[in-house]
Amino acid sequence: MIQSKTLLHGAKRCMNAHLRPVKRCMTTLKHKRVRPIHDMCNVESNDITVTFDESYDSSIVYDDVESPKLRNVPTAPSQQEIEDHNVNHLPFRSWCKHCVRGKSKAHPHRISDGRISDVPVVSIDYMFMNQSQSAKEEKGMPNLVMKDRDTKTVKACTVTSKGVNDYAVRRLVKAIEELGHKRIIFKSDGENVIIALKKRIKHILPLRFVLEESPVGDHQANGEIEMANQQVQGQLRIMKSGFESRIITTLEGTHPLTPSLLIHASDTLNRYVKGECGRTAYQKVKGRAFRTPVSEWGECVLYCRLNSVGENKSEPRWKEGVWLGVKDTTGEAIIGTRDWKHQGTH
Repeated sequence: MIQSKTLLHGAKRCMNAHLRPVKRCMTTLKHKRVRPIHDMCNVESNDITVTFDESYDSSIVYDDVESPKLRNVPTAPSQQEIEDHNVNHLPFRSWCKHCVRGKSKAHPHRISDGRISDVPVVSIDYMFMNQSQSAKEEKGMPNLVMKDRDTKTVKACTVTSKGVNDYAVRRLVKAIEELGHKRIIFKSDGENVIIALKKRIKHILPLRFVLEESPVGDHQANGEIEMANQQVQGQLRIMKSGFESRIITTLEGTHPLTPSLLIHASDTLNRYVKGECGRTAYQKVKGRAFRTPVSEWGECVLYCRLNSVGENKSEPRWKEGVWLGVKDTTGEAIIGTRDWKHQGTH
């Protein structure tokens, strides 16, 4: 028999320490007989008398312990917050399973690029996102990615092949024209096909070009565009995951809708991600914030076809379609239909 107020306080702490693992294991021990903690230590709240079982070591009383480091548990969002977040999945939210699937990393590394240039640097690169490829394997159709260091604009599209082809040239010319630069450093790796593409763009656009290539095998020298590749890939994975959870099937990399999703993913980054200056890439280029109404990619909507006023007045003007994005140049919604794609309002 031990009589001590100090020991009573310590005994209660010991009892709580034993109870915690028991509570955590209750779900797995429902059908097993667990020895009650009261068989080990009997404490009466109205008495200072503490009785220990002979098998219990009363000397193990820890007063000074270091608190364990626990992972932060995400705060449960409201249903309205979930619906608003699902439209573009920005910013990253740890409570969103699609954000975690698409962008979360086990060991994130902070990379700071302090390089300053008086001339805007525009970098381009190819990336591959086939579902069955290895880390360095180039499988499927290539995706062309462009990053502007000055405005932080990122553009991505799927092209038929590497090198010079009509679609890649048109997309790249349009993207560079929208930046509004009069002179740029046009940067890439030293691959022959991408150098040929840069030379074709230089021949077409009336800008002052400085062609620049990173050293062969030096990934750090071309890290800016590689970071842009990761940003686009992460945003695409998030939106793809959200779309697949609604249709209960997998959107293959070769599906005709995948190129549309890639373009929308890069446009979403430009429209909503703010830099250190507090402005988005869209604001830096356009001079205003993006205010066009949007829907979640792949959502079924009602749309009104453009130039349909006065035609077939006995037929409904609004039809059903799938929302696939917005054109930056006109603000028109891109709608997928059974026939093909249409522009309109929704």
